Formats: sequence, C-alpha cells, structure tokens
Amino acid sequence: MATFIMGVAIILLVFGLSITMFHAPASDFLPSEKQMTVAGLGSAVVLLLLKIAELLLMTLAGSILAGKGIYLYLASGPKVRSSEDTDE
Repeated sequence: MATFIMGVAIILLVFGLSITMFHAPASDFLPSEKQMTVAGLGSAVVLLLLKIAELLLMTLAGSILAGKGIYLYLASGPKVRSSEDTDE
C-alpha cells in the first residue's frame, strides 16, 4: 500500500510542478535582455525542454510505482480459484 501511495504522491507532485510551470510568465524561461542572443535563446529552449523531460520522467516513475503498488496489494489478497483450475 505504501508503494501505491508513494506513486500517487509523485504523480501529484508532477501535477503541482506542471501547474507552476504553466502559470509562470515567459520571462522566467527567457534570458535577460542583456543576454538576448541566439546562444541565450538556444540555452533557454534547451533548459525548458529538460524541465519538460524531467516532468515526463517523474510521471513515468510515479505511474510505475502506483501500478506496482496495486499489483502488490492485489497479490497479497486471498487466492481465488477459477473454473479452469479445477480438475473436474
């Protein structure tokens, strides 16, 4: 159960970070006017793409952890025999 909760917590953290990025003004991602060169803009784009990739990686990790938690929870329950398991 703790694994599932940790996965859901990571997913909620990712949603919180993405909302913060969504509401941030564009000036937070662009270089200052003194550094407004092609290299400055290129590095700003690369940093923005790295932040997006980090969010995607955290989402994947949270989903995997939550799925593993559900699997462990269901595997710990009582075994249910299906009709195919009986030798009748």
